[in-house]
Amino acid sequence: MIKQALMKSKSLPRQAGRLGGLALLGISGQAFFVLVVALLPFFQPDYSSVDHAISRLLIGPYGFVLSAALFASGLGSLALAVGIRKTTRGIRGSRLGSVLIGLWAICFALAGIVFTDAEGDPTEIALALHAAVLPGFVFAFAGILLLSGVFARDARWFSFYPVSLALGFAALVGFADAIAILVEGENFIEGLGPGIIQRVIVGTVVLWMMLAGIRLRYIAKSSRFTTLSG
Repeated sequence: MIKQALMKSKSLPRQAGRLGGLALLGISGQAFFVLVVALLPFFQPDYSSVDHAISRLLIGPYGFVLSAALFASGLGSLALAVGIRKTTRGIRGSRLGSVLIGLWAICFALAGIVFTDAEGDPTEIALALHAAVLPGFVFAFAGILLLSGVFARDARWFSFYPVSLALGFAALVGFADAIAILVEGENFIEGLGPGIIQRVIVGTVVLWMMLAGIRLRYIAKSSRFTTLSG
């Protein structure tokens, strides 16, 4: 009994440390993506953040930087999916919600893979890989809303529940606006270019990831403190 208790007391700090590492990876991945998307347009004078999609920055002398940022954000999102699953295991919806966030992470990372032809234009394979981000958005919205319900039933995540739910619905509304533009050519909100709409959608998902990472980091620190003090 004593030996088992000692082994458990040693393993819990390690588990908290792993959670903290997942949280930091998630936060840093999103932060790097935001920094790149904010600064890269200044190095491409013909680019407009209002009218052009973020992906247009992939074609150019610094496109590899955005590719790295997309991969970093995807990797960070995958780390958060693992961390959320570890801390909400046993709650209905936890597995599916975490898997959906993991699928978003993979789709977002794939969007950064670019193959160009001799003239510098993206190949059909590159366009197909980039198109993977479209179902990725659906995975993200569904995962965020599903995990919001999970957070509502978990004491450690409960304070994040209202924010999570609000961001999930905000991203969904933005996505509906984007679909309306593609199908009918009309924007719900006049004066907002397609580049702004896309940034609102992506930014909302990325913000959710960052805040979830911050909450996961807090949970990891609290677990470590509880273990050491208990």
